[in-house]
Amino acid sequence: MSESFRKTILFAVAALLALLAVDSWVLSPVAETRRKLAVRIERAEKALAEAGALEKRRQEVAARLSEAAGSSGDVNLFALLQAMAREAGVSGHIEYMRPSSREAGPGLREEVVDMRLKRVALGDMAAYLGRIEAAPEALTVRKLSFRADPVEGLNADMSVSVPVGREPSPAPPVPAIPAVQNVPGPDGAAPREAVP
Repeated sequence: MSESFRKTILFAVAALLALLAVDSWVLSPVAETRRKLAVRIERAEKALAEAGALEKRRQEVAARLSEAAGSSGDVNLFALLQAMAREAGVSGHIEYMRPSSREAGPGLREEVVDMRLKRVALGDMAAYLGRIEAAPEALTVRKLSFRADPVEGLNADMSVSVPVGREPSPAPPVPAIPAVQNVPGPDGAAPREAVP
């Protein structure tokens, strides 16, 4: 073998090793980083879409709550819970319903209904709670306790609330407009108007 052929082969092997090194230390890490970034971007876009859907649902709930409140600002939680009980088939099991209201913070009142259900089947109670949870009026179950009835089914005590009477937030203050001043011109003779 000639000396020039050996140098050519040695140069080719060195070039191949250099290409493998560049691939291992530069190209592969860059490709892996790009793949990881693409996965993170995909997850972030999915989370953003979910957040947008939640915000849309929150706005729908707020709009329905405003519609339900009407001009008086009151949601008839008692009637709403009675209607849901009829739909879920538990209205005949209601022992009592006691409506009340309380202040829940500055400018916010909360309607509360305490109720007791006697001898209700577990499936019917689950359907009733599902209706309360899915209600567009932002109902909250504050208290829920079950006891097995000696005869049949469950006895349940629960307290359900909904916020009403939210006062509108005050409008932001209007910024003051700066006064106009008379400033002498460059020659000192004719005044001109300028805003500081």
